[in-house]
Amino acid sequence: MEVPPFAAPRWRIDRDGAFAILGLERDYHTLTFARDGVAALLELVWVWSVDEPTPVDVLLDAGHFISGRVVDGEGKPVADAPVETQSMIIARTRTAADGSFRLGPFQESRQAVVRARSPTLGVSLSHEVHAPWEGLVLELRRSMLLGRLVNAETAMPVRGFRLMTLGVGRTPWRTIATEEGFFRTPLEDPLYAVVIAAEGHPPWFSPLAPSDTDDYDLGLVALPPERAITGRVADATGAPVEGAKVRLGSREHDDVFWRQAALNWIDGAETAADGTFSLGALPREGTPITVHKRGYEPKTAHLPAEVHHLDVALDPRAPGPTISGSLTL
Repeated sequence: MEVPPFAAPRWRIDRDGAFAILGLERDYHTLTFARDGVAALLELVWVWSVDEPTPVDVLLDAGHFISGRVVDGEGKPVADAPVETQSMIIARTRTAADGSFRLGPFQESRQAVVRARSPTLGVSLSHEVHAPWEGLVLELRRSMLLGRLVNAETAMPVRGFRLMTLGVGRTPWRTIATEEGFFRTPLEDPLYAVVIAAEGHPPWFSPLAPSDTDDYDLGLVALPPERAITGRVADATGAPVEGAKVRLGSREHDDVFWRQAALNWIDGAETAADGTFSLGALPREGTPITVHKRGYEPKTAHLPAEVHHLDVALDPRAPGPTISGSLTL
């Protein structure tokens, strides 16, 4: 499956390498050239005329492969485990009875990020390699995220929350029910951060590091109660601004990438026709609030501790640079 799934075989070349494709419209077309043992080639072609043929000459390189084996935590081979590449290359296969696999053919020096997964044994770490590559070992691991959530003021268990994990990619929000605040949930990818959103509490962030057992133990997480605020967004003249996005902003001294990314996916509020809004799930300590609206400069306003109302004035966005000139045929 190295060839993208939309490129179903439709034409074959002659013995001398010649081909002709009829009925194409005047437009850009992507042609995929593929044969067993040869690295697939995608070529973008501009068909400039429907009356005259467009010449296309391509050179196919010999194919190179990425091979290895998939094992479990004890080093035993795993059969029928899916192995796939991530990012720009589309390649998938399954391991043989001895755990071996081969992906390709690829162009020489083509980089690929490879990993394996199993519904019962977990996933492997992602490995960045290049073709040709032999002897790649992918070890399947079943990682768990566990811990206990309680209310920081009452010490009562938090019995449900939403979870987002950030690793190779981010997962959608998952709703998790707990028993007395304890939770234990399987993970699909190795992680570097987690976000927890529980009703009545501000979002909780933490970077992660696996333990000796490959699990991620958060321990006891005490969630403080939320702060809810109301406010109004107006322009420089005092007129209300409708449809502005209001959300929790990034922290000044902890502005790492994963925190910025997570904040972008946390729900915010939108101003009504009169410019008013209400926003919950905010921390009680001082925190920044960001306001965005097309046509206006984005603004970050600091919300002091225990304050429950915030008015924000937006400045119109300055017009960008212009280009002027003349066109002569």
